Amino acid sequence: MLQIRDGLLLEDPVLGKYCNTASPPPLQTTGPTAWIHFHSDFTVSDRGFHITYTTSPSDPGCGGTFTDSEGILISPNWPNDYAHNRQCFYLITLPPGEQVALNFTNMDLENHSDCSFDYVEVRDGRMETDLLIGKYCGSTLPAPIRSSSNSLWIRFKSDSSVSRAGFRAAYSIACGGILSGTGVFRSPYHPNPYPYNKVCEWVINQQEGYVVTLNFLSFDVEGGSCSFDFVEVRDGPSPSSTLLGKFCGDQIPPRLQSTQESMYIQFSTDSSVNNHGFEAAYDSAIEGCGDTLTSPSGTITSPGHPTNYPHGANCTWYISVLPGNLIRLVFDSFNLEYHANCNYDYLEVYDGTGTTGNKTGRYCGRSVPPSITSADNQMTLLFVTDSSLSGEGFSASYVSINASTDCGESFSSPTGTFTSPSYPNNYPNSRDCTYKIIVQLNMQIMLNFTSFELEGTPPFCSFDFVEIRDGGYETSPLIGKFCGSQRPPVVVSHSNRLWIRFHSDPSITSHGFIAHWDGTQTGCGGTLTTASGGLSSPNYPLPYHPNAECYWNIKTSQGSQVQLSFSSFHLESSSSCSYDYLAVHDGNSSSAPELARLCGTELPRPINSSSNQLYIKLRTDSSVNTGGFIAFYNTKCHNIIISHQHQGVIESLNFPNNYPDNSLCSWTVQASSGNTINYTFTAFQLEDTYNCNFDYIKVQIYTQFYHITLRTN
Repeated sequence: MLQIRDGLLLEDPVLGKYCNTASPPPLQTTGPTAWIHFHSDFTVSDRGFHITYTTSPSDPGCGGTFTDSEGILISPNWPNDYAHNRQCFYLITLPPGEQVALNFTNMDLENHSDCSFDYVEVRDGRMETDLLIGKYCGSTLPAPIRSSSNSLWIRFKSDSSVSRAGFRAAYSIACGGILSGTGVFRSPYHPNPYPYNKVCEWVINQQEGYVVTLNFLSFDVEGGSCSFDFVEVRDGPSPSSTLLGKFCGDQIPPRLQSTQESMYIQFSTDSSVNNHGFEAAYDSAIEGCGDTLTSPSGTITSPGHPTNYPHGANCTWYISVLPGNLIRLVFDSFNLEYHANCNYDYLEVYDGTGTTGNKTGRYCGRSVPPSITSADNQMTLLFVTDSSLSGEGFSASYVSINASTDCGESFSSPTGTFTSPSYPNNYPNSRDCTYKIIVQLNMQIMLNFTSFELEGTPPFCSFDFVEIRDGGYETSPLIGKFCGSQRPPVVVSHSNRLWIRFHSDPSITSHGFIAHWDGTQTGCGGTLTTASGGLSSPNYPLPYHPNAECYWNIKTSQGSQVQLSFSSFHLESSSSCSYDYLAVHDGNSSSAPELARLCGTELPRPINSSSNQLYIKLRTDSSVNTGGFIAFYNTKCHNIIISHQHQGVIESLNFPNNYPDNSLCSWTVQASSGNTINYTFTAFQLEDTYNCNFDYIKVQIYTQFYHITLRTN
């Protein structure tokens, strides 16, 4: 076998490959070198070959190897007629990872139905055996060609008869195009410097009902006023669509999202500076699913809210406000499929511009998350749903706050929770946050820290600390200044206001705190109707008033019971508790059976009612007054036995408001011998599932009693 290449390299074009006894036609190289390879095997041998060669001036434009980012290819002697019996090979090779764009500007070759005489042949690669893109002749311009790799192989061949003007074609490094689905695109030559005087246009199209998301992974484009080199992104399929942003410099642009199913991107460079360019990832998102928010305030809702969100959603919201500001996120409503670890449907909140930042929390179920304050000027929300249950979703609002002067918040709801910035992650340095709690007039506030870890050692607390004042102002009486890892005691205000300050210095940080408040109790007595809460003696923790008489009526869900427990107790002591005392009655008045009469300093044991009500009376005389008491109550709804009652009502916890997550309630209703039991549901609304695996009521009927179980997730 005899093989001849147009050059000295293995990758140079093959001019011919010959065997047997037929004499090959004359060959001509496009340059000053040729590579001739003769191979024989170990069997039959023959006379071989004899070659003569001569040199002649090369035809201008007949083949060559092209490695510049752009160039021109012409047939020999163009624009004059090409010579007969010519074979020219053109090899365009760009850096790995790039593609070649080839556009014919002139075409005039001898015409034939299958281009057998004179023709231009284009192949997608470096060799004659690579995929054929097209074989062209006549005067019709071929359509623009784009390689799938970094090379194009082109052959021009003429026979011995007709000749014409030939062809002219321009090539360049390819960029731009029509994209869809998910992928990555980049500037030409990235991460190396991009070429001069280049315009690249991409259009990303997604299916109906979806929008386009764009996330820049790297960015380095000549800076300034973005009038020289720039990237322009538009909300739609054309250069006239609404501008989303025009970017240059070395700062990575924010995540961008269209409002429709198309996005247009243009990259333009001039003839001067060339930087490293960019790389960007694109994806689709459900319409209304995710966004990039840069306004100082705004609203975020799950797709379809307040109707049920879709299955299989993966939505990301990026919030970015001006440097020097923080973001406060407050949830207005929240209802996602529940799971103990939030593995099914969930919302995650992160500090920063992506899910690689500090995760503030993962939330699901019906419990409204606490308000969240970012550690910097950026926050990310990720909403993920699975293929099964769905709920109404969530609604939240955010506002930009000044990091140096506006850390903290004012609360006016009867109960709630607040945390240190970035909790449960470490709080940032140099923060000074003020929290104000204001509830209804004539109410008191009980403040309870359930987690607490700050720099410092009590009682000095000169570095990081929480300061609590009994009132609504910085000048209100100081209750205490707390630091370290020991939780502050339960605090009860004397009025309807509390002022709390959190301070961190420039050095060490820690996990911070989470605090709950309850502003549903009055200073002396009142009616308490929440599923759980607290009460205390007037003026607590200071001595209670003389000659006081206070009455509390605790009333929870019908069919359940109340448990009362004490965390502090100190009343004037007497043998029969006849001076100062606390009386607890099993019902709704002082005529109900007395469960306990308490005084002295011994902490009472928990007290349980037989119904859904407790009546509590505090009576003090005119002499000794001590520290008083603080008590908490909660609703018991498990293993409740209701017997020998002619009629009654059973309610879920908090009815008619939403029942809590993770509750298990069970009631057994017994009738007297010989009687039956009838029951009717007058209201019913539980989480809806195909087989009632999550929230459900189970009713078991026996001869003289029936058993009801309510479970929520």
